Amino acid sequence: GFFAKAGLDVQIDILGTGPAVISAVSAGTYDFGAANPVSIAQAHVRGLPLVIVAPGAVHVKGIPDDGLMVPANSTIKSAKDLEGKTVAVTTVGGLGALALQTWIARSGADVKQVKFTEIPFASMGAALEQGRFDAALMTEPFITASKPKLKYFVDGYDAISDHFLVDGWVSTESFLAKNPD
Repeated sequence: GFFAKAGLDVQIDILGTGPAVISAVSAGTYDFGAANPVSIAQAHVRGLPLVIVAPGAVHVKGIPDDGLMVPANSTIKSAKDLEGKTVAVTTVGGLGALALQTWIARSGADVKQVKFTEIPFASMGAALEQGRFDAALMTEPFITASKPKLKYFVDGYDAISDHFLVDGWVSTESFLAKNPD
């Protein structure tokens, strides 16, 4: 009822990655989408006519809604323990993966010894439980849904900053010109 009260007829879909959202908004499939700053910056560099219209999620240290999850019986206790392991992320080269790589390096481990693989958030919990990889960079509500089979290990976003914009709502210049309200 939130959108209806504002006089808007809204249909919500969930896409798995920032690049997918950017592509869908740029193509006109969607009018608005939420994407991380890395994906938005990459789109800007490539000349896509996107505009940030509102902030989205914000990372605040100590309030983890994203984090690296490991199986409940995992022996991973430090960044060094990730060397030689495979970590699932939604986008290799995306904001979450870059944050985690920064945390690994700052924690004294060799990030080149960690393999990253892409998988959608919705599939991470079950795949991690099945042993398809050693850790997964997950987000809510998937973190809560995976407990107690998985345990929280670290919030890699803390390596970027204690407080920053995780994603922003974007649209195209042409859509906004036609729909200023």
